[in-house]
Amino acid sequence: MGADAARDAARAAADAARDAARAAADAARNAAKADADAAREAAKAQARAAREPREAREANEEANEAAKEANEAAREANEAAREAAREANEAAREANEEANKAVREANEAAREAAREAREDALDAPDAPDVDVVEVQN
Repeated sequence: MGADAARDAARAAADAARDAARAAADAARNAAKADADAAREAAKAQARAAREPREAREANEEANEAAKEANEAAREANEAAREAAREANEAAREANEEANKAVREANEAAREAAREAREDALDAPDAPDVDVVEVQN
């Protein structure tokens, strides 16, 4: 029973760590996507506003700079997601190690209890002989 509970607890901890890593990665990806979308829209607006070649070139340079910043934000988000995944994997590994340790300890305790019960049974005195007497009315 203890081993099952430990295994279930380890599974729950690993699931929670994995869900947290996924949530962090999703949030980072969504933030990077929002930054990239905003930069793209700003670049489009600047390009539309530019009427002369010089203004268009400046708008293009600004759009390129915004795209570089969006790419950097995406790289940072990906690194954060990778780090969250590494941490989740480490937490899951530790939870599995703890569960395995609990299972080993529970198995050892069960073996010890069985051994002691066997020794107690062998050490117990034999039951006394009992005469059966039939009583008639």
